[in-house]
Amino acid sequence: IVTTTSSAQVIDEEAEAYEKAQRHKRNLIRYIIIALVVGGGVVTAVLLSVRRMISSKSTPAPTMAPTMAPTTISFAMERNLQELLGDSWQEEVMLDPSSPQARALDWLIQEDTLTTFPLGGDGSEEDKEEAQGVFVERFSAVVLAYATDIETSWTDTTNWLDPTLSICEWSGLTCNDEGRLAVMDLAQRNLTGSLPPEIGIFDNLDFLYLFQNQLTGQLPSELGQLDDVDFFHLQQNRFSGSIPDELSGLRDADELYLFDNQLTGTIPTAMGGMVDLLNLYLYNNDLQGPIPTSLGRLKRLQRLYLHDNQLSQQIPSQLSGIVSLTRLQLQHNALTGPVPSELGGFLGLTELQLHGNVGLTGNMPEDICELRPNVFDNDADAIISPDSLQILTADCLTEGSVSCTCCSHCF
Repeated sequence: IVTTTSSAQVIDEEAEAYEKAQRHKRNLIRYIIIALVVGGGVVTAVLLSVRRMISSKSTPAPTMAPTMAPTTISFAMERNLQELLGDSWQEEVMLDPSSPQARALDWLIQEDTLTTFPLGGDGSEEDKEEAQGVFVERFSAVVLAYATDIETSWTDTTNWLDPTLSICEWSGLTCNDEGRLAVMDLAQRNLTGSLPPEIGIFDNLDFLYLFQNQLTGQLPSELGQLDDVDFFHLQQNRFSGSIPDELSGLRDADELYLFDNQLTGTIPTAMGGMVDLLNLYLYNNDLQGPIPTSLGRLKRLQRLYLHDNQLSQQIPSQLSGIVSLTRLQLQHNALTGPVPSELGGFLGLTELQLHGNVGLTGNMPEDICELRPNVFDNDADAIISPDSLQILTADCLTEGSVSCTCCSHCF
């Protein structure tokens, strides 16, 4: 760590103390010489003892501005970090030297040459706040690296953990004009381990791409703090556990991709508050329970892919509130009951897949069948509207399931 002193007064005081110590030593030597003349052999022994004392305490004249001692650096680093993290500071974790957090703090103290104290120097309050944000994100990036096994698993570590470079120069990371992280693209790098809670510190992120890795464990609830993120791609990993309710805090997200994981539990009702969503992909997990009626509040949603889970109960008619929906994939679940006629209100719907739900019953509603291709002239050269329902699937070949005379594919 490079440290600087912002006050000239401190340097003057230290220089004065140094000169005072030198005068004291000169006087002490003068007294010893006098004692030699008077005291003889006894004083000789005293002289040797005093010389050893002087030798052990002597200090060469300073050639540069005084710096903080290593122990002072460590204390200042930890104190600043604890204050800035607030409730996110985990004392027990920090006491474990093998934890990613403790290792990250040790890296900052022992290796980092970029961070200077005091943070922001003599600049304005805005400068200090900016420096504090950069410092905390630097710590969090190092925590992420250690938590996801950068030393043994990553396939691309270019510039990572380089103590001379800003994290903005570490591969896969891009910063905004204030030096805060805006893009994290660590997809397809064979990240292993689990995501640490410090991932939520990057609250200026617009793009989070961690797909196609080997990440495990639960999704940390702190992901919900990334309230500026537009593209949230964590698909094709091995995340387990439930989807945290806190993800509903991603209110600016356009895309939420969690497919191809091992997620369990129910779809959070709070997801109905993510009103900017365009694409919600939760397919190929082990999600259970009903489809939340709250999803009907997602007016901008265009694609809803919930297939290949264990979702049950009836298809909620409230989904008709998704007025922009173009593709709805619910196949291969455990849905039951009749297909709601309200789904025929999707005037822009081009795909509705319902097969693999043998518990669905009754006739395919006429309102849905009317969304099928508009045919002109009733001949083989018929013109099909691109906005029509081109793909409609159901288990219409299975006895006791849906009866459908307008489906494009029967199973």
